[in-house]
Amino acid sequence: MSDNILINRNNIEFNQELILNVKNDFTFKKLLFMGSNVNTKFDEGWCLLFELISTKTQDKIKDILIYGANINVRDDNGRNALYWAVFYKNLSAIALLIELGIDLIVDINTKLHVMHYAVYKNNAKMIKTLLRAGLNINQLDLVRSTPLIYALLYNKTRVTNYLISNGACLTHEDNLGNSVKSLVNNLNLKVNINI
Repeated sequence: MSDNILINRNNIEFNQELILNVKNDFTFKKLLFMGSNVNTKFDEGWCLLFELISTKTQDKIKDILIYGANINVRDDNGRNALYWAVFYKNLSAIALLIELGIDLIVDINTKLHVMHYAVYKNNAKMIKTLLRAGLNINQLDLVRSTPLIYALLYNKTRVTNYLISNGACLTHEDNLGNSVKSLVNNLNLKVNINI
């Protein structure tokens, strides 16, 4: 790729080259060095950080942070990079983003915490990654629901069993009157627990 071609491009095209070259290490690093804006947003707020996560090239996240990338950037719908890491089941990116101090509220509009979103995705490996990163197995949402209450409400059997076997609170009641016992009884769920 010739420097002449890059210099003659307008900013949007120039900055879009970063996204187009996330898997081409030489060109990617050259674009960073030449001053591409690592915080440029494209359609619906998509940005370089989200692209690195979706393409599982999260090894470049620290590189773009050096060039001023905003780890807490959000798309036009209020979702951050951690949301996209969960969406794309990118466990390495999840661990890295948490280590780097990303906001754990993955959707600002609904105030959705990453633990609750991971439960909704019904992925026990993801929950394990979050717990290893130091997150609370009994994290409360706005109505004081725990991840286990979410798992029962959404009938996420795999995650329900994982949370129970890893010490999730069985006696908590949220602001709506939901508890493990009431949900198991009212929804006729087949869960092996002693309450």
